[in-house]
Amino acid sequence: MAQAGKISHPTDDPSLPSFVHPGLEEVAADLEMVRDCWDLLRGVKAKYLPQEQKEPQRAYKGRVMRSKYPSFYRDGIIGFAGALSRWSLRSAPLSFEEAQDNIDGQGTSLKAFTLQADALVLRDQGCLLMVDMPKDAVDNRGDERLMGRRPLLTMAERSAVLNWQTETIAGREVPIAVTVREFHEVKNGRYGVKLEPLYRVMTGGTWQLLRLVEGKGRGSWREEVVEEGEFLGAGGEPLKAPPVIWYPGAIGQGFGRGLLMLQNLAELSLAWYRKDSDQEELLHKCALPVGVRKGVPAVTGPDGQMRSMPLEIGPNSIVDIPNADGDFDWKEISGSSLSLRQQSLEHLEGLMDRQTLAFLLSNATTDRTATEAVLASAQLTASLAGVAEAKASAMQSVMVLWAEMSGEELPPDAGLEMEKGLVEKPIDIDTLREVREWYNATLATRKTAVSLMARAGLLPQGMTADDEVETLDKEQKDLEEANAPLPGLNDESTWDVPGGGGGAQS
Repeated sequence: MAQAGKISHPTDDPSLPSFVHPGLEEVAADLEMVRDCWDLLRGVKAKYLPQEQKEPQRAYKGRVMRSKYPSFYRDGIIGFAGALSRWSLRSAPLSFEEAQDNIDGQGTSLKAFTLQADALVLRDQGCLLMVDMPKDAVDNRGDERLMGRRPLLTMAERSAVLNWQTETIAGREVPIAVTVREFHEVKNGRYGVKLEPLYRVMTGGTWQLLRLVEGKGRGSWREEVVEEGEFLGAGGEPLKAPPVIWYPGAIGQGFGRGLLMLQNLAELSLAWYRKDSDQEELLHKCALPVGVRKGVPAVTGPDGQMRSMPLEIGPNSIVDIPNADGDFDWKEISGSSLSLRQQSLEHLEGLMDRQTLAFLLSNATTDRTATEAVLASAQLTASLAGVAEAKASAMQSVMVLWAEMSGEELPPDAGLEMEKGLVEKPIDIDTLREVREWYNATLATRKTAVSLMARAGLLPQGMTADDEVETLDKEQKDLEEANAPLPGLNDESTWDVPGGGGGAQS
């Protein structure tokens, strides 16, 4: 998903694959801003910290260099994505389950892949998921299993999905043509490489990888086919539509559309960045003690000019004041603007906390009431629930395409099982100690205790509270059977008498 520099290809010519859909164009500036915030303004600090009127260029460069951008926005998205990572597979195709450790053919696990996709969706309000099959064909399914040949899952961020066409089929919006911009490494000189923009055009069951070449006439461009192929089903038949799924930020949004859910959080972080830069500049220039002396007589310099006697201050210095009325002291600026600016920064931090999961980790010193915390939790839960529902729907569609290419039967309930309670306050160790006392006093069930352990993150990844309780019950039963006393010889209930009857034989 690496980005290159500025693209010189036309974006308003509908005859070229570089044409940008109006749905993307209206949010292009917002997508660029949130990507810069996600990258912590790497290389673009000056873009969001404008030069003041009549500010010298050297002073401005120094101010930009000293400025620091916080990771509030990125941390907020990672926190949300972590909440969405609590899921388990349900009735997935066998080859899909077997590919969990390398879902994209590049060594990325399914957990890591979906975490990346979730972060893109939370940042950009959508991303494109693509299912494809390696090009090397085989004769039958048995050979595919032997070769390890199976579908691959890839993704493209929203800004790379340049244009699309959709149709409504059976009440659902289906993409029939999609163009994705990719960057491929090509040789540059004997040792160098550079990133070249190429366009993957998917129409129906076919695809082409195109390069744009500038013609002789000014502003004229032509397409050059780099590679092409077909999307084939398990029986070798071409698919009717590109094997792509739009993973939106919420159910109900159209393909490639939707305003950015966390854009306000990015804007607040930029406002904090600018205010903090002003604060640091004031501290850098003004908040330093200055030595002030009075009553020191002037002396005549070599050039005949009157000057004050020089004063050197260092470790173990002695300051001589030759005049009886002289004095020496340290002076500091006592303006109130610094404290007001600090309060403004803290206010912005509070606003950002309200839009992230940070309030769940706050301590008792916060001024948020219980009612405010419940309301904030409800709002976040509703927002995350929408994304979780969209994620489950998108992954179900992924499995449908996967099974269509692999030839496996797909149960109707195949998909992801999202855990309930996406937004919950973490459990600390003191609370767990109390839970243990409740359990020992039979004031809490085993399932309640194990559920709280799960919230504290003490269970293995992928294991639910029900799984743990079932395992504990089985272990306890096995232990009881292993420690059961051996039956005595006079215990007639253990005798096995042919033909029935349990009496003793004489």
